[in-house]
Amino acid sequence: MSIAPFDATGLGSRLRRLSQLMLADVDRAYAAEGLAFRTRLFPIVFALHRDGPLSISELTALSGFTQPAVSQTVRRLEKDGHVRISAGRDARNRNVSLTPAGQALVRTLQPFWDRARRAAEALLAEATPDFMASLQSLEEALERRPLSARIAAMAPAATPDGAVDILPFDVAFKKQFHDLNREWVETFFYLEKYDIEQLENPERILEAGGEIWFARLDGRIVGTGALYCHGDGEYEVAKMAVMPGLRGRGVGRKVMEQLIRRFRERGGKRLVLATNSKLEPAIRLYRSVGFVDYVPEKPPEYARANVFMEWTGNDTTTE
Repeated sequence: MSIAPFDATGLGSRLRRLSQLMLADVDRAYAAEGLAFRTRLFPIVFALHRDGPLSISELTALSGFTQPAVSQTVRRLEKDGHVRISAGRDARNRNVSLTPAGQALVRTLQPFWDRARRAAEALLAEATPDFMASLQSLEEALERRPLSARIAAMAPAATPDGAVDILPFDVAFKKQFHDLNREWVETFFYLEKYDIEQLENPERILEAGGEIWFARLDGRIVGTGALYCHGDGEYEVAKMAVMPGLRGRGVGRKVMEQLIRRFRERGGKRLVLATNSKLEPAIRLYRSVGFVDYVPEKPPEYARANVFMEWTGNDTTTE
């Protein structure tokens, strides 16, 4: 039975089916020629051949795979003697390079890859000549705004803002703090070691003088945010997360307003945050409440952080 009638609603399923068909075909072609290689290894081996040595985080970015999947593939290649792993600053920054055996493997595979490329180009010319350009555009559009965010934007208007309650940390909300933030991070990036430490031990934020607040709507915790205390009057907004179906509906703004309010009430001198340029809706929110860009004096704790903002006090938050 064809899945073609599923139209754009089943786009992901159709792309996955197409990918599975093509990958299985290429694996059969490898086997038919007696090549001990599989398509799942190709992105890592090819990236190392073309651009190596590379760190685990660089391989993750280049391949589009998750960091655990990349690490698993690298370990497999290391076990087979095709890559070498050298120490880095941390687990994500270990350097991976092809060994002489790996370089020999690439030389063996190169003629096959050349023919596979020509065959794929002929297939595209026969079916849809503009497919690669369209695929690139689709990937870039998803990078700018994930499909989950686009689906959420189509949702009916949420319950009026007045029904959103803002509550302080309670041990009963610990799981929601973890789950909301994990979902948020993994939608756009991957969990880093520092994320895991903070999400599994939110009490440490409080013990260091910080605060954690929650948004409750219709009896459910739907958003959260933290105010880190760095001492000497410096605070940081972090761990902002809202349930997918309610993003863009004012929940995040209410949490942010509470964090700014608490910063003021505590007599804070400086309020900062770190984010990523792909999170355009979040950045618009931050600017609307008075945050502006600044250049930090030291490297960020998160690899994903590339936008740094400081609160100016020019906002619409009520006293």
